[in-house]
Amino acid sequence: EVELDYFSGGKAAPSRRPVQPRELFSHRGQWYLSAFCLTRNDERLFRLDRMAKVVVTERTFSPPPVSGRTVPGQDDPQAKVKVRFTAAAAPYLKERFGDQARALPDSGLEVEVPGDSPGWLTSWVLSFGGDARVVEPMWAVKAVAEAARASLES
Repeated sequence: EVELDYFSGGKAAPSRRPVQPRELFSHRGQWYLSAFCLTRNDERLFRLDRMAKVVVTERTFSPPPVSGRTVPGQDDPQAKVKVRFTAAAAPYLKERFGDQARALPDSGLEVEVPGDSPGWLTSWVLSFGGDARVVEPMWAVKAVAEAARASLES
């Protein structure tokens, strides 16, 4: 088992969470630990950037059967969206996506993210200003362009 000092939901101080880790994975450029939380007595996702301290304890546990749960959009190739970033944004994206980021000849990067949440996608891409551009699929290109136009009109 592992104990985490974890910041959650806008609280000023972290809470100690004893957990039984299941899987560590990256989703949309953010790292998560899937674990059984002994405090909440339930499966939870913990963002690594919200962990202040991680301690491996002497307590052990038997892993449960595989749940078959997956991250939304991860296995659906139709839900993938290609986004290209300029060289200025590349260091940040390389740090977040690691080997999943593909280097481009102009020193920029290209990443694929799930397109299962158009609202998240448009706000995420627009947060990079002119340093991000959706390449495909066309529905995602149009959604981001429409959101950018709407923000200029307000």
